[in-house]
Amino acid sequence: MSRAADRVFSGLLVGACLVVASSADAQGNIGARGVTPQWTFGGRGLVSTPVIRDGGDAMDTRWKLVDFADTGLMTRLDTALYDDTIASFAMGVRITDSDSPLWPAYLMQLEGALQTRHFVFQAGRRRRPSVGVTMPTLRDEDLLHFIFPLNPFSAGGLEEDAIFTDLLSGTLRWDFRWHAQLFVESLRNTTETGDPNDRAGIEPNSGGLRLYYDQLPALTRVSVIRHAGVGFYAQRAGSRIPEISDRNLMWQGKAETAINLWPDPIHLVDVRATAIYQHGATDNSLDTITGNWRARYVSGALAFRYLYAPYQLDRFQAGLSLAYRSLVDRPGWETAVIPSLVFMAGGNTDIVLQYMFKRRSDELSAADSIPRREHRIELAFSYTFEVTLFGTVNLPRDLVNADYNYVPVN
Repeated sequence: MSRAADRVFSGLLVGACLVVASSADAQGNIGARGVTPQWTFGGRGLVSTPVIRDGGDAMDTRWKLVDFADTGLMTRLDTALYDDTIASFAMGVRITDSDSPLWPAYLMQLEGALQTRHFVFQAGRRRRPSVGVTMPTLRDEDLLHFIFPLNPFSAGGLEEDAIFTDLLSGTLRWDFRWHAQLFVESLRNTTETGDPNDRAGIEPNSGGLRLYYDQLPALTRVSVIRHAGVGFYAQRAGSRIPEISDRNLMWQGKAETAINLWPDPIHLVDVRATAIYQHGATDNSLDTITGNWRARYVSGALAFRYLYAPYQLDRFQAGLSLAYRSLVDRPGWETAVIPSLVFMAGGNTDIVLQYMFKRRSDELSAADSIPRREHRIELAFSYTFEVTLFGTVNLPRDLVNADYNYVPVN
């Protein structure tokens, strides 16, 4: 079967699974025991067009009249077990960039989970447990190099390589606010052949620990601290299990927070910040994307956001995101400035206007084959929805905001 046919078949299989889930009758005929699960189905349709795009030099030849990357659908089934444990199964797919080797769609989530009041176990594919604070930007890739610990096993520098992972995770939590998470993950590995089109390796190659505080969603707009956390992640370039004595040991330390400067339900002003230090491999060069993503660097991002929500209805948001990244032991830097406006028109419909300016040194420009400076103004239409049927389980987080956060949830 060809690669294109395989992707089409995978897409049809995912679609068939969604249809089967949606057609389950009210008697709950899913599984042998006939227990009716709570079913949540959601997603976002995102279509944008570049009003202005200027790469700044001849290197930038990319131009898209219409960009619908990050459009996606997600579904989740939740069941309360006999001992108050909640069992969940989630699946999600999203459209990739049209010039990505993963085009047209990527299975971003296929996960089973068990959770009690004080413990959560997760197994499967999902977002990396590395970003607890999101920035008010249109897409994840807008600040990919600044707020995500980069994947040292990526040969193509794809955003899916840095954002998603296969993992086993256990989380202890207290009062549904304080969390300690330990995990082992399999980052998408395409470095064995150096071709991002090749099938990725699936062996375990990374691990980490996170300690974080998350305010309950009902209190995030009236509390001062929305989120605060630290994380530690470790890999070894070219090997599966990190070894402390290896000179290629890589690790990242990350700190992040989101604070309400003006905790008002109607006129909300918040600030969010994140900082990363990567202790990269010492024997790599910047000649490739892999070498760039394995380098030692520090990065940080700071965002301010104003949200107007009369009568508890979000109507308007203005955001400003600033970011900087610098290599530690060699020349190389990049920076980004991204202001954005979001008009909530109602009926799950948003109109987004965003300007993005990026500038980087010659070294990073050559390594990633991207221009030294970029200007881009985008006008976007976003339709977001979420539907819950057979509501019997009370979960602290909603499905859509787990993946689409230009109006941040935390």
